[in-house]
Amino acid sequence: MSGLVPYNVSLSSVSPFFNYLPNRDGDASLTWNSSYTGSPVWPPIANQQEPAGIPYRRTLAQSASMTFDYLGSDVYLCLADGGAAYTLTVDGHAITKKGSAADPACSGYTGADTLLSSSGISMGSHNVQLKFSSIGAQDFRFFGGIVTMGVTSGSTHVKERTVDDEDSHWTMFPGRGTSESWQTGQDVSTANLINNTHSYTCIYDQGAPQTATYTFTGAGGVILRGTVGMGFEVYTITLNDESIPLDATSVWPYPQGVNLFFRGGLDPTKQYTISLKNWNENYPTCDKLYYLPSSQHLLACCANLDGLVLLGDGGGSAPPPPPPGPSSTPSAPQTPPNSGPSNTSGGTSSTGSSSSPIIPPGSPSGASGSDSSGPAGSGNSGSPNTTSVPSGSIDSSSKPSTGMIVGICIGVASGVVLLVLAAFFLFRWMHQRRADRRADPLPPPQPPRSSHPGRDDRSSRSDKLGALVDAATDRLPSHSGWTNAPFGRGATESNEPSEIMTESRAGTTTTGPSDGVSRIYRRMAPEDLEEVLQFVSQRMDSERRDVRRPTVEDEEATLPPDYRG
Repeated sequence: MSGLVPYNVSLSSVSPFFNYLPNRDGDASLTWNSSYTGSPVWPPIANQQEPAGIPYRRTLAQSASMTFDYLGSDVYLCLADGGAAYTLTVDGHAITKKGSAADPACSGYTGADTLLSSSGISMGSHNVQLKFSSIGAQDFRFFGGIVTMGVTSGSTHVKERTVDDEDSHWTMFPGRGTSESWQTGQDVSTANLINNTHSYTCIYDQGAPQTATYTFTGAGGVILRGTVGMGFEVYTITLNDESIPLDATSVWPYPQGVNLFFRGGLDPTKQYTISLKNWNENYPTCDKLYYLPSSQHLLACCANLDGLVLLGDGGGSAPPPPPPGPSSTPSAPQTPPNSGPSNTSGGTSSTGSSSSPIIPPGSPSGASGSDSSGPAGSGNSGSPNTTSVPSGSIDSSSKPSTGMIVGICIGVASGVVLLVLAAFFLFRWMHQRRADRRADPLPPPQPPRSSHPGRDDRSSRSDKLGALVDAATDRLPSHSGWTNAPFGRGATESNEPSEIMTESRAGTTTTGPSDGVSRIYRRMAPEDLEEVLQFVSQRMDSERRDVRRPTVEDEEATLPPDYRG
């Protein structure tokens, strides 16, 4: 069953979430004044001084006040009262609990000395007001604080997902990329923006207001991020049918990313559409600051978008890339310790899961509800216990689940089984091929022999030749001690080397038998020699005419006669 899970959102004093009355910025003796701990000069618009240090709002006007509405539970505000008498109320009930600014909830706000916090406020819609009954000898300074919002979730852990301003699911009207529409700017990493980029438009037109719209589902809360600085003035946030006009007026070129707006208690089963519109009906003309002389106009009146943070069980529907790694520039405003984003670089979506229901103000890029200028830490004296969750990282609650591990094991086992099966079938195939070769060692059958004379009648010719040689041999005289080697078919070969017979020359005789009788080379009869030569000639002609390769039987049948002495 889903319920509202507490989730801390850090809000710097420069965030338009706070309504400063009677004006957001001006002379501190009359209203609120935007200042920095390292930049006491005001107004800086005359000398274009870059801000330095920690931002805060100060006032010396007893009539000044500050108010804001939220959906959540407790609040934690960091300030230095300067001896002023004041009252902080939540829904009309005074908050009197004070703590030291050394509490981790205020540790990032250098210059704050007091922590005001509520305790035990139920989750719901609330209104906060800060009013003065008197002002002390020094100005009252408000640095910012923490608001615990309620995120609809089915568990005690809240996952967040950042949506960059360049995400393809944004709908920009009238478009993107031209001077008459939305444009994209690149920022230094100390600006603490998602992917170091922001989208902006400076066309302030009531008739066709320029808007950036994003539709999502599956989220129990949402945070809209942007930047505050000179030129980024007044605009309107729309969430479904609800419109929230905001005043982000500033004379400081403040390039830091902040939380502009947040809303909890969303129904994850419903679809929501959030938009940033560069138009505020409370300011029909936006070409000058209301506290400056009428002759001093601003160059532009712009709206700036950094992205969204979707909160809930699954972190919403959009997978954006995470913020890049940190770097530093000396001219940028000082970011409180541990309050800026612990960025990671890459092109993948940034998804995190809190290890406790409360997300600290020091978490990154608003992905865990923090302003880059807000404090960091957790408190033991009234502030919530918090842990820092870097953007783009997942804490211990997001380690691989048992299901994931089982799935990996099953996948590995399946791969091993497939490899074994493949090896088995390969072995069977090779074994079958070897068996087929052993079963059929003979060459393929030859076509039947032809009946015409030629190669096929070689057996009869061999028989005839053998008979002729036998006849010639019978006519030779016999000698005691040795016999003539048989000729013709059916003769048995001796394993001993045959003796070569040579013709007798003068003074030499061939080696004869043991009785000393000389053996003389015996010539064949002319008619026998003629017939042998004729047989050889016919064989050669037959070989040239017949292209068929002889079989083993053919070779055995046509062996030439072996003459022996």
